Amino acid sequence: MSGTTPSLRTEPRFALARAAAAAALFVAYTALSYRLPEASTTAAAVVSSGFAVGLATLLQWELAPLLPRRRLLLILLPAGLAVAVLCSVIGWIPGANLGKVLFATAAGLLLAATLERASWIVVIAAAVTVTDVLSVYLGPTKVLIEQGPRVIGALTVALAWTGYRPDEAYTALGVADFIFFALYLGAARRFSLRVGWTAAAMALSFVVSIAAGFWLTAVPALPLLSAAVLLVNADLLWSRRQRERLAG
Repeated sequence: MSGTTPSLRTEPRFALARAAAAAALFVAYTALSYRLPEASTTAAAVVSSGFAVGLATLLQWELAPLLPRRRLLLILLPAGLAVAVLCSVIGWIPGANLGKVLFATAAGLLLAATLERASWIVVIAAAVTVTDVLSVYLGPTKVLIEQGPRVIGALTVALAWTGYRPDEAYTALGVADFIFFALYLGAARRFSLRVGWTAAAMALSFVVSIAAGFWLTAVPALPLLSAAVLLVNADLLWSRRQRERLAG
């Protein structure tokens, strides 16, 4: 029996079944959040948003075993985009959220599959941190925010607050944030880093960024996300870097 366990964890049909269950929970929470007790304080709004983050990242976690299955990911990529666009057009936010997360996960895992060295994670983390900070405070993201919720909503996942419909009160995380979550998660799996701790630290970084956003106009999520990955895996990344140098 023990010899069958790894295949059950990585077999596409089982991974997809678990992902489908996670997707159903994510959609159900977003659709039914208004029936739950109202988030009447900042702390409650952060908790609500954090719960939605947990469900979204659970979906990404369950899809991560598809990392070696590029064909499936290449199907999931346009399928997720199509769902996101269609549901956005008809105004069904739970479905749009799902499509965006599916698209982001497929994109991130496909990018992770192209990485050749673990040290590239450090380079990516540094690059996206600088880029995201500049974008939020000086660049394209700042412009999009100033254009209003209709524009920024197309490029974000709406994390609903309890007691409200998702178009009434929510916290927005960018689709790009979920792309890099999947990229880092896929890289952690690819290079045998601390996968579980990496996922937990990244999800927590999202919650911290959300909490900070209540006191600031906008907070870039990628710097904390990247820092979480590096902190949890610093020793392993250093060891791999040393081996890469010795190997030439």
